[in-house]
Amino acid sequence: MTRNPHLPLRLWRLGPWNSNPLMRGSDRCQTVIRLLVIALALLAVPLAGAGGTAAYAGSVERIKVDNAGKTAVTATLTAEPEPKGPFARYAPPRYEAPVRWERDGRTETATLVVDHTATAGSEVPLWIDEAGRPTSMPRLPSSAAWDGIGTAAAILMAVWVSAVAIDRSIDYLLTRRRGIRWEAEWRELSRPIET
Repeated sequence: MTRNPHLPLRLWRLGPWNSNPLMRGSDRCQTVIRLLVIALALLAVPLAGAGGTAAYAGSVERIKVDNAGKTAVTATLTAEPEPKGPFARYAPPRYEAPVRWERDGRTETATLVVDHTATAGSEVPLWIDEAGRPTSMPRLPSSAAWDGIGTAAAILMAVWVSAVAIDRSIDYLLTRRRGIRWEAEWRELSRPIET
């Protein structure tokens, strides 16, 4: 009974350094390219981590700057909320109402999207920018983590997909080249016998 060599030994024998005369030059070339593609894919991990870290740091800074100019105030509804579009079949209507708030001794007004249960005279929280206009609520610093994770994942996927595409393309080209050579060799071996 014959015993197959262990996997590491079999993989070692597939390397381009193998002196086996049955291994073609294209096989050696393909093995070298596959090793380079694997190295590129492994190198992409720390690069994606660095890119994600840079994106996270930049996002934290942007969030800090953006949030610094926002102030929370309490606004009072001056009228009952009214339904506004979109009036889609399955989407609930959006309710808007005029609101009023005090800022630096001045009374400001705007129209906001509010809950349909709100009534005139009820108070709602409102975020305003440095100019006193309504704005979105501040982003949480933890949302910067998702920016970093998304950037790192995008870099990693882009490099890995590119590496697989390179490997498959070279495999296709080398297989096609081998097929053409085999076809030519078969034609040479099976020439018609002249009588």
